Amino acid sequence: RRQRQMCIRDSNILALKNSCINFIVSNLCENFMTVDVRTGMSTTVIGAGNGEMLPQQTFKEQILWFAENVVVPEERENYIQYFALDNLVARIKENGGGTVSMFCNVIYEDGRHELLIRSTLVKDTLDLRGEYVLLFAQDMTSIRKIEEANRQLMLTSRHDKLTGLLNRAAAEKLPPQIVLDRVGAEAVQD
Repeated sequence: RRQRQMCIRDSNILALKNSCINFIVSNLCENFMTVDVRTGMSTTVIGAGNGEMLPQQTFKEQILWFAENVVVPEERENYIQYFALDNLVARIKENGGGTVSMFCNVIYEDGRHELLIRSTLVKDTLDLRGEYVLLFAQDMTSIRKIEEANRQLMLTSRHDKLTGLLNRAAAEKLPPQIVLDRVGAEAVQD
């Protein structure tokens, strides 16, 4: 009975962990990976929005595949050395156990992108000898494109398309003296 309760608890913990990882990937980053430091086995969740979990394989295999198939050729060797598991764990520990980051350039179907990959080390709360590296990647190129699109949207929502002047809604949000100053300046220019 006790063993059955432990199995149920362990499966509930695993389901919660998977739900948390899917939430992170769906809302905060492109890819998320956990690596068991003792075994070198990794679990990866990819794709913003759908949270597809890849079959478990070694961290080294995943790093080599990504380097050979996605990372730009001139950065591959540095990428492989940076993510050698022993090197990565040592780097995190040297940083006081916090987060370490690396930028790398990759080739996607729509062209070159810059990724920011962050890594940290966490202890297993059930087995204190266990340590896991958590890694997540953010596509900085896509983030910049979204930020620029938002900036353009904000700009066009506040200005008249024909004249380029502030529209009524934007002008109504300005303090009255600024509006008078701007109207006066524009009248002088005309």
